[in-house]
Amino acid sequence: MTLRQLRHIASELGITLYSRKTKEELVEAISSRQDEPDFSLAALESDLPPAPRPSEETRVVFLPRDPQWAYVFWEISEADREEALRHGAQQLCLRVADVTGLAGGSSHPHTLQEVVVDSHA
Repeated sequence: MTLRQLRHIASELGITLYSRKTKEELVEAISSRQDEPDFSLAALESDLPPAPRPSEETRVVFLPRDPQWAYVFWEISEADREEALRHGAQQLCLRVADVTGLAGGSSHPHTLQEVVVDSHA
C-alpha cells in the first residue's frame, strides 16, 4: 500500500498529524484505530482499485495554470526508456520553448529552457 493511500485511510479514521508520519507509523496508527480485531492491510488493499499500469505509449500533458506557471505530467513507455538508455541518455530533461507566432517546428532560440526532471516521477 502506498504512503498516499495510508494517509487517506488515516484521514478517514481521524488520525491526527497523519501527513507527518512515516509509513510504518501510519500502519501502526491505523492498526490501533481499527475496531475489528481481524483488521489487516491486505483486507484494505483488496477493496482498492488496482494500481494503474504504465502505458505502452509515451505521452506528455502540458496544463497551463496562468501565463507564468504550468503543470506537466508524463509517462514514458518502457520501450522508449530502454532506447534512450541504449543511445547514452543519463537524465531526463523537459525542454520549454516559446513558439508564439512562429511556423511549426521552429522556436525563438533565446527562450529555450531545459529543466532536469525525475524520470520516474
